[in-house]
Amino acid sequence: MVSVLNGGWKNLKITNEIPIDWIQSLILSPPKKNLILKLQTISKTDDLQEYDRIKKKLPCIKPHGTFQLIYKGVNEKGKPVHEYKLIRSSGLIFFDIDECNESYKEFILQKHSDKIYMLGKSVGGRGLFFYIKISDPKLISETNFLQIQRYFKDEVFSDIKIDNNSLGLARNHVLPCDPNLYINTTVTPLSIPKKIFETDSGIIRGIKEQREERGEQYTTDDTRNKIPFEIIDIRKLIINLVIQTPVDIGEEEFIHKPIPFIKLQYSQYIKQGRRHRTYRKMINAIVYNNPEWSFDEVFSYVHYINFRQCSEPLTEKDLFTTVKTHFDKVKVEGVKCKFRLN
Repeated sequence: MVSVLNGGWKNLKITNEIPIDWIQSLILSPPKKNLILKLQTISKTDDLQEYDRIKKKLPCIKPHGTFQLIYKGVNEKGKPVHEYKLIRSSGLIFFDIDECNESYKEFILQKHSDKIYMLGKSVGGRGLFFYIKISDPKLISETNFLQIQRYFKDEVFSDIKIDNNSLGLARNHVLPCDPNLYINTTVTPLSIPKKIFETDSGIIRGIKEQREERGEQYTTDDTRNKIPFEIIDIRKLIINLVIQTPVDIGEEEFIHKPIPFIKLQYSQYIKQGRRHRTYRKMINAIVYNNPEWSFDEVFSYVHYINFRQCSEPLTEKDLFTTVKTHFDKVKVEGVKCKFRLN
């Protein structure tokens, strides 16, 4: 699913969601075809004011997923500030190419038709766009999306003149009109390489390798390293992770009663003084919503966050003690979760 801005790209408000296979239908048979064709003639005259006036009337989507518009306050000029929060990735990644012709489209397909899901003309008629599919969308997050997108731009499609200004998670795609749209419904989705998750800001390596990379000697007698299992790959954990308590309202449209609810959430940058409290809250949410998870799985998830989003990570020994102590406690005493009205 992708979010839709029916009021055009100048309208911040999300008005709908559509399945990704609807995108091709809206491009092949656009509801505002006459406006799009008029836009393409105006763009050739460089009448930018009229060009923008028409363009903002056209429907557009956020191709990278479904989003929620969040109000953040006002800026120095007193104008409201908003940002889009990703709810769920669509598994698509969008790329834009400026100022190219039909022969360039043929060049792209000769080189990359096995990787491209959709390729077509831009709304103004002077450029191209294309989509690729990702094999495991659950691995995509707000913090790693740009790194993933840049990997495909710089390493997989380095021979294509992709517009750097088109990169970003919450960007818009104004839907064009293209009766010659290339679509490959049987394309093999592309995998995100493991190295994306093995940067300095995203560690998923084993303890032995981490010690050696920091120039520290690793021995089995080192009390800091007495963790009796290998750290589980974060990609395996995310696939089955339940982030918030599911609510079953049966056949009713809504219910009005307090229900136990807990959600896994934490700051993108965890400060030193909030580490233990944050990790305890994380354990509560993981255990409550994923009661089948073992200690190894819970520890591996918290371990990943500790070394990825903490300004000064806990040592592995301290982290193990913190997680083990609280994990054992909630398994015995249960999780105290908040109630909310639904």
